[in-house]
Amino acid sequence: MAPQWTGEYTRNRGEPNLSKGLARYMEKYWFGGIPVDWEGVCIQNGCVSSMEGLVHLLSNPGDTVIVPGPCYSVFVVDWWVRCQTRLEAAHTSVETNFEPTLESLEDAYNRAVAGGSRVKAIALIQPNNPTGRMLSKRCLEMCLKWAYEKGIHIISDEIYAISIFEGNQMISMAGIWHELLDQKKDDAHMMHFLKNYCHITGGLAKDFGLSGFRIGICYTYNEEVRAAFSRIFGYLL
Repeated sequence: MAPQWTGEYTRNRGEPNLSKGLARYMEKYWFGGIPVDWEGVCIQNGCVSSMEGLVHLLSNPGDTVIVPGPCYSVFVVDWWVRCQTRLEAAHTSVETNFEPTLESLEDAYNRAVAGGSRVKAIALIQPNNPTGRMLSKRCLEMCLKWAYEKGIHIISDEIYAISIFEGNQMISMAGIWHELLDQKKDDAHMMHFLKNYCHITGGLAKDFGLSGFRIGICYTYNEEVRAAFSRIFGYLL
């Protein structure tokens, strides 16, 4: 017999047992053993809805999200149709192993501001589509600290988290994020940033080939973002 909840409306950010199961998967296979708070696992109708919903919450029309390029080109459409949020590329190259540098981030930021836009977030996609690049710990630390200094959100889209060749390792932003949560407990300003401005997205479509299941994840400690996924995104499920 099917569980009782299958014939009922569940909470809009995900049925609790599913969120708990995904939290266990994330902790063991994706976050490298870092504990995952299942209450922060917000489930939406695929990773596109998770990312687009998050951008919708964090920005206003005309604002900008910086993304290291080359990147998944459909983000331009995903973030513009409803959110009217701009994408500004931080250029990378073979010489930098397709990792953004502090200079490329500053250049993208300054271009957006010069165009009359407010930068609200930086979004990292790793492993990257289309380059396949997995960011180094040094690069992740640099991006996170740069976002903190700019007072903007940082999103790590890790939809390909375990789709890697044997012998390689994808370092989730969760590792650096939680290292800082442990190290900066006496720094109220940094703790506010870590608890409210850091978010990870992903899903099951790529790693498990389950695109038809429409399981997208946004993991966050931000209570307002959690509440928003519960209250205003039910129609995306």
